[in-house]
Amino acid sequence: MAYTAIFDPRTRCAVKAWLARLGVPSTDRDDARQDVLLAAHQSFQSYDPRRARPERWLNKITVRVASKYHEVRRNRRTKLTTALQVALEDERPTAEEQLVREQTRKELLSLLHQHVDTDLRVVLTAHDLDDTPMIEIAAWLGIPTSTVYKRHARARRQLREAWSREQHRHEDRQSTPTRRTKAHRSRPQRRDA
Repeated sequence: MAYTAIFDPRTRCAVKAWLARLGVPSTDRDDARQDVLLAAHQSFQSYDPRRARPERWLNKITVRVASKYHEVRRNRRTKLTTALQVALEDERPTAEEQLVREQTRKELLSLLHQHVDTDLRVVLTAHDLDDTPMIEIAAWLGIPTSTVYKRHARARRQLREAWSREQHRHEDRQSTPTRRTKAHRSRPQRRDA
């Protein structure tokens, strides 16, 4: 009787609904349902009707199959992501990109020294350039860690504002029309009278 209850069409529909609630996409539900029913068939001799109703026993199997499905999917996604990262790492920047990065880096360092307060600059440099953990910076400066985080945020804000001002100046310089010399001025056109 329990065997027929497990493989009843209504139970198969219930398994599919359980898989949906457990987050198995609709494209994979039929395959997952077959995995559940196969596992139930293979382990039916260990089923004890005194311990649980057939639906409850089948639900436990469904949860295990869905869990395994998500684990396999997560591992597959990780492998694909890793392969993509390796492929992207092989693409080295061009010489022009390296020059632009280096120029940007120099401009940022110049702005950092010109426009960011010294106590804030120390934190930003130690954390962002030297990769020093915030807790070590706090111990080194003898201040609370929360203060270090606040100084870091203020330093970044000051640097961003300085960078933004510099970019606006650069854009203004480029958009200002250059004066024409006498040689480049257009000649007045004749009027035919």
